[in-house]
Amino acid sequence: MYETSSDQKKTCAFIKKMLSSKPIERPSAHIILNSQLFMTKDQVIEQLQKLLEGKKKEIHTLKNVIAEKDEQLKDKEMIITKFKEILK
Repeated sequence: MYETSSDQKKTCAFIKKMLSSKPIERPSAHIILNSQLFMTKDQVIEQLQKLLEGKKKEIHTLKNVIAEKDEQLKDKEMIITKFKEILK
């Protein structure tokens, strides 16, 4: 299972709750069995595929932003060049 540091902190906190000496603080067996700790291989694959799709969309969006910024930069450079020619 792929985990970021915040995921690891959440997992540690969840395990601490499971180990609590106070039964009221411990999660139920149903909650534990449905947690990420007990994901099947197929569930892990599905989760990673969703994560990958999200990253692909993010990359696509960022490429579009870069293209827009690049176009804006070219426009500004062209304006600067024209002003320099006028000032000569």
